[in-house]
Amino acid sequence: DRFISRLSMGYPSPEAECEILARRQARQADVVTLSPVLGKHDFLEIQRAIETVHVSPDIQGYIVQIVVKTREDRRAQLGASPRGSLALFKLSRSRALMQGRDFVTPDDVKAVAVPGLAHRILLRPELWAERISGETIVRDALEEVPVPKADWR
Repeated sequence: DRFISRLSMGYPSPEAECEILARRQARQADVVTLSPVLGKHDFLEIQRAIETVHVSPDIQGYIVQIVVKTREDRRAQLGASPRGSLALFKLSRSRALMQGRDFVTPDDVKAVAVPGLAHRILLRPELWAERISGETIVRDALEEVPVPKADWR
């Protein structure tokens, strides 16, 4: 996957956009000095830590059911593929780790489902003008798929 998720930041306010232009004009060259926020070693450690986060069989099934529901939706020409399941699996593990846990909960899956799946869904062309989106289909899938009630550890 080139892009595991898609996030929308929206547009800046007109005032902020003017500030962007003013800052650009003040710069004489495209010299940017950035300090690293994370070293290679730390990055690899985080990747390893994500791989240790437990995903119970119930949560794995929940992920698959959500993805399958996007394929079954009549509004979708193409639903999310198995790569979507893998992306949701990885993103859920990452979120659990960011929340300080070594196991994934349904809330982790729900929190990353839209950014992880919506851009993978191709709508039927006749629906493009109806304000239906991949986000709509994923949100509906989250509403329809039963949430597992088991112990996720």
